[in-house]
Amino acid sequence: MKIVLVEMDHQAGVSTFWRTDGKVATFDGDVISETPIAKSRFVPGESFLSMTTIRGEDLLFELPTVKDPSPLRARPVIYLDQNAWSKIATALHEPEKLNPDEAAAAIWLADLARGWKVILPFSAGTLSETSHWSDDDRRYKLAVTICELSHGWQMLDPLELRAAEMRWILSQHNGATGHPLPSVWTLAANAVYGQRLRPYDVGPDEGLDPDSITNLQAIIAISGTVATILDGDPIPRQDPKGWAEHWAQLASHVGTTNKPRHLTELAVHGAIIADARHELAQAAVDIAMDPETFGKWLNGPARRDIRRMPAFGLAREVTYLKISNSQAKWKPNDLTDIFYMVQASGYADAVVGERGFSTLARSAQQRLGRPENSFFSLTDLRRNNVFDDAPGRPPQLI
Repeated sequence: MKIVLVEMDHQAGVSTFWRTDGKVATFDGDVISETPIAKSRFVPGESFLSMTTIRGEDLLFELPTVKDPSPLRARPVIYLDQNAWSKIATALHEPEKLNPDEAAAAIWLADLARGWKVILPFSAGTLSETSHWSDDDRRYKLAVTICELSHGWQMLDPLELRAAEMRWILSQHNGATGHPLPSVWTLAANAVYGQRLRPYDVGPDEGLDPDSITNLQAIIAISGTVATILDGDPIPRQDPKGWAEHWAQLASHVGTTNKPRHLTELAVHGAIIADARHELAQAAVDIAMDPETFGKWLNGPARRDIRRMPAFGLAREVTYLKISNSQAKWKPNDLTDIFYMVQASGYADAVVGERGFSTLARSAQQRLGRPENSFFSLTDLRRNNVFDDAPGRPPQLI
């Protein structure tokens, strides 16, 4: 006999299992009275999880499998910064507060996501910028919009992304194999947090097959994310002021010394290498690169190789362009824009972000000879759109 449906009533602390023979088993668990999730439902053999919030919203999340934790199914990926997500939430809940063209573009993109035609992933940056909003009503509307339209898709933690790119590029100099570019858009449990929060550990005594373990880990992870982002209270955050001050000092030095362009590029390259020194050293260890070969790489092809790295190379170019502009101000939130929005531009089909960093990303892509995929607004994205004819590709049976 097989289990055909599992339903979890989070507030009552009850899990119910239905079998193919019609028998039903109910198990009591912990009552979670303050959770924003009312019920979750999972059909074994199908690659999605449905949820109902305590306010009655229905959410549907795709689930990974052992075989494919990133089932893109040829769907375009559009990364949105928090401001773009906010515009979609406003268009869905308070359209009168948004410019008509931008509201129409937001509804257009939401419909594409609902039709399984595009993927709109969230990132840890998205979650952090959303969950600290003090306006409870606006924060909830934004959070539920992200939950609904992302379908659980995440951007890989940017430090994990950067480390994978480093292993990929370094492995080309010592013959190491098995270090491809990362799967940046994924459903893997807690990929959005990287090493900071690993998936729930399912022990061997649970008696579950690998796909069931993968499903369980993903269900626990996405449930935790949804419960956190829909929570009734904001979550304070600390801005990385020291990071912004560091780059502002370098920009000030470059501006006051009037360095030639090639020396500015060299200074930024050195600062970027210093900033990533721990990850670079670990990547060299991971691929068994000896110190002599690593040193030759740093003093030789490193500058050229970094240009080839989809995310890290773009981040370096954007940093150089911002430092070269003596009038540009460095703010703590620039860290989020560079680590998430800019690095996402190295892998996404399109990115919608604020004008300043979108302009920098476009200029950096021109310098690197790459296609430009950054847009200033949802209207700008729609005007240049190539997604209208994308076929819908809903979740498949496992």
